[in-house]
Amino acid sequence: MAKHTAGFSRRRWQVLLALFILGFGGYSGYLTIAGFTGEGERVFSITPIKKPRHATETGSDRNGGPQVSEAEYNRIRRFRLYMDSLARSPAGKSKHDSIVAHRPGLMDSVRFIEKYYEQLKNK
Repeated sequence: MAKHTAGFSRRRWQVLLALFILGFGGYSGYLTIAGFTGEGERVFSITPIKKPRHATETGSDRNGGPQVSEAEYNRIRRFRLYMDSLARSPAGKSKHDSIVAHRPGLMDSVRFIEKYYEQLKNK
């Protein structure tokens, strides 16, 4: 590229610079004016922000009752007792280990739900 432009005179460089400035300046001006006059398509629309209904709630209002029903709690308790009996018996040990291996946090979740229900029940 330097070889091609090596013979350009100072006057030629000035003309090229002026054409460059006029070309891109004119195009920039066109885009600016078109943006203010609304010429062309709208790319996005402006919608007002709506405040959600729960934004003013503090979370301190509790309904008082347990969030886990008695039937659900009994099912969870029976499952924990079943898993405990599997862990104690030699024949069920492999089944217990398989379940725990495939669902690593299952027994922790069961214990957490039981404790949570007991806390709600005692209040």
